[in-house]
Amino acid sequence: MKFRFPFTVTAALLLTLCPLHALDPASSSPDAPAPATREVHPFLESSFPVAWSKLTLDKIVPDMEEAIRITRSRLDAIGRVPVENMTYANTFGAYDAAIAFIDEAETKVSHLTNVCDSDAIREATAKIMPELAVFSSAINKDKRLWNALKTASEHLQKANLTPEQIRFINVTLKNFRDGGADMPEEIQKRLEDIDRELSETTRQFGNILLDSHAAWNFTTTRENELKGIDHDTLVRAEKRYAQHHPNAPRKGWQFTWDNITSANLMVKAENEEFRRNLWEKTATAYTGKFNTEPLIKKILKLREEKAKLMGYDSFSDFILKDSMTGSSKAGLDFVNDLIDKAKPHYFTDLENLRAYKAAKTGNNNAILHPWDTAYWSARQKEELFHYSEESVTPYLPADAVLNGLFSIANRLYGITITERPTEYIEPGSGAAPTPGSIEVWHPQVRFFDVADEKSNEHIGSFYLDIYPRLSKRNGAWMGTISLARPTTSDSPGHPHLGLIGANVRGPVGGNPALLTPANAKTLFHEFGHMLHLLFSKVETSALAGTAVPRDFVELPSQLMENWFWEPDLLKDMAKHYKTGQPIPDKLLLSMQNVRKYHAALNFMRQLMLGKMDLALHLNPDLLRKTPLDKLDKAVLNDILYYKDVALPSVVRGSHHLFSNPVGYASFYFSYKWAEILEADAFSKFKHDGIFNQATAQSFRTNILEKGYSSPPSVLFKNFMGRDPNPDAMLRKYGIIDEEQQNPALTLLRNNLPPRE
Repeated sequence: MKFRFPFTVTAALLLTLCPLHALDPASSSPDAPAPATREVHPFLESSFPVAWSKLTLDKIVPDMEEAIRITRSRLDAIGRVPVENMTYANTFGAYDAAIAFIDEAETKVSHLTNVCDSDAIREATAKIMPELAVFSSAINKDKRLWNALKTASEHLQKANLTPEQIRFINVTLKNFRDGGADMPEEIQKRLEDIDRELSETTRQFGNILLDSHAAWNFTTTRENELKGIDHDTLVRAEKRYAQHHPNAPRKGWQFTWDNITSANLMVKAENEEFRRNLWEKTATAYTGKFNTEPLIKKILKLREEKAKLMGYDSFSDFILKDSMTGSSKAGLDFVNDLIDKAKPHYFTDLENLRAYKAAKTGNNNAILHPWDTAYWSARQKEELFHYSEESVTPYLPADAVLNGLFSIANRLYGITITERPTEYIEPGSGAAPTPGSIEVWHPQVRFFDVADEKSNEHIGSFYLDIYPRLSKRNGAWMGTISLARPTTSDSPGHPHLGLIGANVRGPVGGNPALLTPANAKTLFHEFGHMLHLLFSKVETSALAGTAVPRDFVELPSQLMENWFWEPDLLKDMAKHYKTGQPIPDKLLLSMQNVRKYHAALNFMRQLMLGKMDLALHLNPDLLRKTPLDKLDKAVLNDILYYKDVALPSVVRGSHHLFSNPVGYASFYFSYKWAEILEADAFSKFKHDGIFNQATAQSFRTNILEKGYSSPPSVLFKNFMGRDPNPDAMLRKYGIIDEEQQNPALTLLRNNLPPRE
């Protein structure tokens, strides 16, 4: 839940809420502490950096209740401003400040749930998150506040407002209407109930994913199945088995959820039966005790009902109305068009991979199974390009990748990034960090300051938490912890503060963290999001940084990935962790070739999930009539290759779609839409020079600094001088330009046996 983000349906609060102004009628000092207590509320402190050890679990509920009380009082004050005294500052400006205040407090709570999951934090959030959901929902249904803002918008028409202020007025009024401000009271009440239920159900979904990953393990006592798996992984798995089976008559190996990914077991294990068993165990992670289907059904039902109450045919219609695509039909047409273009290449890639398996196994009738794809793809890459991830990872120690990334950012935007010493302090201990060090929530977390090289202005800072642990959510993300604020007579100012979270390969066996190219690309991606925050010059919190529609927010992140792949930059960055020698030219060339290898497979995976996402939200009847695991075939039948295998639904474990009241629901295709934008934008950098200062400054000025202060289509056009063109992306994947076809296909086309 984010109060700030205009495209996220915010969650809301447990109290049986009457209109906001009626709840605190006597408050003369909106920011005064609650009459019953004068205690400190650490979650409400705007300290920079954050004193994490003070954010103890016992404070979550009282602090967020206090945040609600203060916010309610501030919003109520807006409703009491006489018309003749209305200014932008005491109406819309005050509204933005009030929402920013509670949003920052809630952000800290959400952050702890992402990085420090526990039964205790779940108990606390289980109480307060529904309360926040109801409160948020009630804000834009409060008649007095709504009337005050409408009156203010009319009163301020002749005022000397900035374009940003006018933009915020229009966005705010629209958000209120979209939130049900003009709806009858009985509909408003039901919308509040829906928001509460969505908050709780999506929270449960996220918890199930965490619980499933924590409980998951795969065990074998058959040593002959383990050929191909690296020594360090096997040592850890053997130790883990011994710990959990102290009286076992023979040794065994136990693999965990994070281990199967970080160790690339599906890529390395030569034994097909082992891969099959591992795949089946993984594929069923979200079934049985951790079955997510009932929650998915409930979430879809609630979203559908909300959309219909708001006057839309579907949730997709409701949520996509403000996107760059503009409508659910346009979104679905976009996905289907890309599928049609990619499908021939997708099936060719898979059939050639099947033929490769056939040739290597001596069985012309060999079938390619889902547990085969990663393994045989890796073997083919090794043969065609003399490439393996294990040959690359020694040249990508995490620190070298980060230094390379920061150097690129310096050359592009003239910023310096400086690491600060950090210190973990036990929550509630009352201890203070050593002078000069930054307090963090885990010993592995790092902290960086970002400054303008010329002016030495401190524009922002960020935490870096990139290694996996059981108490941490899956995947990678960038989060805004607090937006910059100027110094006032009441409080000192501070710059932007954010977080990069990830789960990349950690240190193993006394060696530093050695990243795969995918891991490194992830860090570049999330840092692109971070730049969107750090460079934001939007004064309105609700329009600042990454507070943009989903189909635009991935532009800065996906654009940043391109610099990782530039050969000269990669060679400067990739140094062997032991010898310091640069990556060999032959291996560098292999990496570039491999990047295009089976591009259509990766391309199609996202499109499949995007189509399923839209299908479910456009027509929830599908799931009411069809079990979830049969739905993929019904929706994707014409693009499914593994038709003889009972595949679990691709959406069962989708954190993006179902762990947030909105999240990426109906927006999953936005990754591909953003890829059109970034490929198009990067073509300008390639034309002008990848470090052309004028081009970089233009991207910073027209996009990174602007947030949502103008429509994204306008921002993009200001940078490119025209509307988006998809050709650059299609060429990137070899879909419209035969000269850029996958090199593997050329090598294989006439040399593999046909399927009999």
